[in-house]
Parts: sequence; structure tokens; C-alpha cells
Amino acid sequence: MNNFHKREKSLKRFLCSLNSKLQLTQRLYLLFFAFTIYHANAQTYPAGFSQVQIASGLNNPTAMAFAPDGRIFVTEQNGQLRIIKNGSLLPTPFVTISNVYSSGEAGLNGVALDPNFTTNGYVYLYYTVPGAPYNNRISRFTAVGDVAQANSETLVLNLDPLSSAEQHNGGAMNFGSDGKLYVAVGDSRNPANAQNLDIYLGKILRINPDGSVPAGNPFTTGSEQRKRIWAYGLRNPFTFSIQPITQRIFVNDVGEGSWEEINEATTGGLNFGWPEVEGTAPNPNPAYTNPTYAYSHIGGQCAISGGVFFNPSSTTYPSSYIGKYFFQDYCTSYISVLDLSTGAATQSYFAWNLGGQAVGLNIGPDGNLYYISRYGGGINKIIYTTNAAPNIVSHPTSTTVFQGQSASFSVTATGTAPLSYQWQKGGINIQGATSSTYTIASTVAADAGQYRVIVSNSSGSVTSNPATLALTAANQLPTATILSPANNTIYRAGDVISFSGSATDPEDGVLPASAYNWTVEFHHNVHYHPGPSIPPGITSGQFATANQGHEVAADVFYRLILTVTDSRGGTNSTYVDINPHVVTVNFTTTPAGLNLVLDGQPVTTPRTQQFVSGLIIPLSAPSSQTLNNSTYLFDQWSQGVVTNGTITIPDVNTTYTANYKLPVDVTPVVYAQPSVHYGTNNASVVVELYELNGVATNKTVTVKVAKQPQIPLIYSPSSTSVGGRAVQNSEWSFDGISDEDYYVLTKPAMSAGGVSAFGLTGVFNPGYTSGTLTVNAVANVAGNSEVIMTNNTDADKIEYYQQ
Repeated sequence: MNNFHKREKSLKRFLCSLNSKLQLTQRLYLLFFAFTIYHANAQTYPAGFSQVQIASGLNNPTAMAFAPDGRIFVTEQNGQLRIIKNGSLLPTPFVTISNVYSSGEAGLNGVALDPNFTTNGYVYLYYTVPGAPYNNRISRFTAVGDVAQANSETLVLNLDPLSSAEQHNGGAMNFGSDGKLYVAVGDSRNPANAQNLDIYLGKILRINPDGSVPAGNPFTTGSEQRKRIWAYGLRNPFTFSIQPITQRIFVNDVGEGSWEEINEATTGGLNFGWPEVEGTAPNPNPAYTNPTYAYSHIGGQCAISGGVFFNPSSTTYPSSYIGKYFFQDYCTSYISVLDLSTGAATQSYFAWNLGGQAVGLNIGPDGNLYYISRYGGGINKIIYTTNAAPNIVSHPTSTTVFQGQSASFSVTATGTAPLSYQWQKGGINIQGATSSTYTIASTVAADAGQYRVIVSNSSGSVTSNPATLALTAANQLPTATILSPANNTIYRAGDVISFSGSATDPEDGVLPASAYNWTVEFHHNVHYHPGPSIPPGITSGQFATANQGHEVAADVFYRLILTVTDSRGGTNSTYVDINPHVVTVNFTTTPAGLNLVLDGQPVTTPRTQQFVSGLIIPLSAPSSQTLNNSTYLFDQWSQGVVTNGTITIPDVNTTYTANYKLPVDVTPVVYAQPSVHYGTNNASVVVELYELNGVATNKTVTVKVAKQPQIPLIYSPSSTSVGGRAVQNSEWSFDGISDEDYYVLTKPAMSAGGVSAFGLTGVFNPGYTSGTLTVNAVANVAGNSEVIMTNNTDADKIEYYQQ
């Protein structure tokens, strides 16, 4: 989430890249997006609301926290913590952390002030420590006035090693009313981390201010990581908010390809399902908790970059906003409001076209909303006024430019619409200068002087403070040239890109290496991430493209930007785009319709997806799964090479097929076949038991023979022949008493393909004459379901029981 360029330059680069990158439909869509970026200064708010920039000049700001006295502590990605005091950015940083790894999304990403900051001066920072591998750390510093006390850094907690992706770092920190420090940690672009309770990644942590494990956490035993975890199953919880009154915790989890989530983590121990689930599941797994609210990526939305409960101690905002939840989207630059009073959260739009890649929405002690503009490095305040007459809330500021360059002045005013503007120079109206911004496209010597603007409406008028335009002698700007790589060079993931450049200036001649500054952006869809960092002051070098843990989508590219500065501060920038080699990959199963786990997420086959060749992506096949009431077992991959649960995307279109098969029947199958031999006054019953599947069992085999009123049967354990048929009575145990309906015979085990028989004999009771005797036999193994067989009807059938 970063931007290093002026709006005009970004627009030109953006539009130029479209011609060589996109199909017509994509061009039209992204052209609209570019238009909204370009007009980001035309914010749209409800009546009475307006935006004021209270500070600028920050270098890649990432997060902010408010002191009770109104000072704003702002983190810069490169390791500096800055303070805005009385509306001005102090020139001396509060602290500069020298050992910060700030490539990609790594760096200084979080700040929180101790609940007792007024007395103890404790400031907590979340930053990335260089190493192999690097990791995030939480440290505490002690404030002495507007700077940190020397050597006051105290380690609070070291987090787990990170992947090479340089993404999904998290870093937001907030104190709850319980005095505990809550910390949001991203999954480091490894989805499996989110479900692993033995690492911190992909979690919300709850710790004591010294980093120790507090009482009341949901997991009280196990690893040290597990005992600090408050919630899990998160992808990139970039920000979160704790409501002052209710202590509700809403976590703003940046999604993958489809959904952004606001998850309630007020209760400890909840699992929000990533990577198994994204968004609201229609048939939720009871193990996972659905988000309180989720919104899709339709319309260019891409990342929830801030959110806050609006419960200030006092505010000028209308009372209808109290208790609402405000949140912002990074790509579309809007702020929405969630109404939580009606049960299910309902969303409405609050502001549009904020621009500047808005992040870190927060509330100041003055009761106003604030947010960070990564684009241009500013902090903005959203105010509400009900004045009818105009009131200027942001005056034009003085500026110095080279003669021949452009110069602009802007004003922000409140009051009943419509507002009219008239800019003046030296007290004289400037013809046609009647908007909130006045721009001189190319300055000349006569343009130097004082400027002001009169803002008016039907209720009155107000005049701004004067702003001075100073001109320095004309300076011809330098020329930057990227010698290598060529524009639209093709890369494979993992390739090392060599670069070099040259720079000349009409006055200075060939510029030295110290004049060079290189920047890499990794573009994805309609937004981009900071790319690998390049040290300043070099004319050539190398950077590596990521081959794992990065975006797996194919609509990506790298942009290499060279900015050079001459001796008088004039700058010029140029860039080249480095495009991916894209292939199509098919994922199938036999039979079709089974699931695979791709990059940590379940997908249903057949599936076709485009990738950048060279990417290393996790791919696995579940060991068993059910389709159409049949359970299949994974056998092998018949196409493509899957090694240790990952694939390396080849340079050609490829199919990966997971073969499944029905399981081999490994259970014993037994059936009982009774037969009867009888005379005029006696009968013998023999039951033969067969194991048909060639599988032995050491579980108890039970056969029950129904008792008949005609004849009581007896059992002789030593018998080897009954009615002229061989039996193995010694292998069986007989119970003729416990069950009033059956004689029960049991055998402790049975061999594979074995046959065992037992025999019973008896004499007819008085009053019965000879006739057909039907005997029912019931066989089972270890007390499972039973199959009944009778001697006359079923004796010649194969009836069986499967364990």
C-alpha cells in the first residue's frame, strides 16, 4: 500500500501501460478507475462534512495513534515515528529505528500508546527486524517530551519468522479496557499459518504490556504462541478496533480474491475460517465463525484498509453517527458506515473519492475522524460544521517553485452550498480563478507575489490568509533513462532482474550515483504493493522477483521506476514495466468433481486458472473425500509433478490430475448358513459360518439362533459331529439363558477365509409331532448390524455382514 508519485505522472504511466497490457474491456474498466484516481481531490461527503489535511510530507505513513493531549504519533514504513503537534509535522522524529527491514509491506507498521501514557510515556511499536529469515517484533519506547528517551527500547515480544513474500504483515495494536495489548498479525502469505495454533501468524494476540501471557486467554496450555492467541483463522488483519463502551472487537481482515471481512472477535478462541472459508459461508461449518459483515470485490473494491467504532467522548458530528462502525476500502477510496443497532449489520456509504490510498481510519480526541493518505504522505481530518456563512478550515499555503514550473494554491471551506471562490493576487481579482484550487501552469517572474481567495455564499463571505508564491531562477529538469531492462521485458517468478540507468542535466551534466533513486512496485489488478527495496544512490543493481508466498493471480506485473534529482532539487522520473510469462493450468480429479487444496484454499474440480510461470504454490489432494455417497481414497498424481505438497508452475500449459479410487474392502465378511436334520422325536441344528473377504478379524463373532417352542436345544462343547456333520463346538461359547429369544454363541476371532460350524441337538416337547423346523440364525461381528438367515429360505443364498 504505497505510492511514490505525483498524481499526473501516475495517471500518464497508468494509461500508457494499459495499451500494452489489457484487452479492450479491461482498458475501459481500468480507465474508469484511473479517472477516479485522478479526481481523488474531489471528495464527496454528506452535507456539513468536509476534509482538511492537517499534515503532509510524511514518507510512506502506515499507522497512527493519538495522545490524550492531541498529538498524533505516525509510523513511517522505513522506521521513523513522527509526531504531528498543533497541526504541524515536527522536523525531528520521535525515534528512528535503524534495524528495520522495510521491503514490500514489511517495516514499521504499528503504534499504540499505553493507557497510562500521560504518566509513564510508554509507546509500543510493531516493526520488521532484518534477518534470514526476518521477523516482526513488538518493542516499547519511553517518551521524554516529543522524542524517545535514548536507549529506552525494551523488547516486548518477538514473533515467528516470516516467509519471503513480504506481504500480510499486519501490525495494528490497540489496548483494551482490561489493560491488555491486542495485536493483529498477518499470515505472511502462507494460508496454512492461519489455522496453526502454534505460531502467531494469521492471528489476533492478547498479551500483557510486557509481552507475557495474561489470564483469561482461551488457550491455557500448549506452546507459548498458543497461550497468547485470542482469535485465529485470519488472512491479513490489517486494522481492528475496540469499542470503548462495549469492548466489542471488530477485525478488518483483508481478503484474497473475492471478499473483505469485518469479524467480531469480542469472545476469545473464535476461528474465522481462513483459508477454508472466505466471506460469509451459506452453509457454515460450525467450527468457523462467519463475519459480522463482508463485501465483495465487485466494482473495484479490493482491501478493507481501516475501520473504527465511532464512540468519541464528545463530537460535533450528528448524534445519528454515535455507535456506528466506519470502514474504508483501499482501492475505491470510500468510507462506509455500518449500523449495528438492528441486529444484522446494514451498510451505507458515507464518503467517496477520498483518494491518496486511504488507510488507518481512526478517531481523534477532538471527536473527528482521521485517516492516512499514503498517496502523498498526509493526514486528513473529517470535520462537521453547521455554519451557514463560509468558514475556511484549510488556508492556502506558501510555495516556492522554479520559474517555468506549475504552482497551485488550494482552500477548503465550509458553509451552505453553493460556495463561490474568487482568487486574488495582490488584492486584485484574477480573471477566471473561481474554483477552490488555483493553478498557474507555467510560472513567469511576474507571477511571484501574494495570493488569497474570497469564499462567499448567500449568507456572507470570508477571505483566506495570504499565501506567497516565490520563484527561483529557471531550472531545466534532468533526464532519467532506464538502460535495462527494456520495457515489457518478460519475467518468470523467481527471476533476478538486472537494472541500470543513466541521468543527465542541462546545467549539471552527467549526474552522479547519489542523484538516483529506484523504486519497484508490484501491481495486481487495480492496486499495487511496494516491491523489493533498492538502496538509494546506485546506477545499477539487481532485485529478485518473488516465486512463492506472493499473489498467485496472473494479472500482475512489476514496475521499475527511476527518479533522478539535480543539484537544485529538480526531478525527473521514468519507468519500465516487467510483465509475467503467463500459462494456463488445469486441475482435475478422477472421478471429476472432487476437491483439491490450492494455495491453502479448497477448490472444486475441474478448475482452470492462469498463473505466472515459476511460482511455487501449495497443492494437495485430501486423503479421502465423498462424492455421490461413495468415499474415495487418494491414489496418485497421474499428470504434473507435485513435490512435498507444492508445484512449480511450468513454462507451458499443464494439467494436474489427482486420481482417486474406491477403497479396497479390508473388512471381514461373514455369513451364517443354518441347516436342520430331524427325526420323529428329535432334531439337530448345524450352523456353518464363512468369512468371504479374505480378511481375518480378532473381534468377537456372534451367532444367535432363535428359540423354538417345539424343541429346546442343548449344546455340547466337546462335540465334533452333529447329525453326521462336522462341527467345531470347542471353538464356541454357548449361552442359552441370558436372552429369552435366542441361543447365543460367540467366537473370539475368525481367520481369513475361515469356516467354522457348531451343532445343537434337542428332543421335541410332548404334543409336537414331526414336521418342518425353521431355524433362524443371526450373525454379526463386534455388535454391529445383523443379517437373519433361515435354513429353508436362505440356506443356499450368500447373505453376509460387512464389518
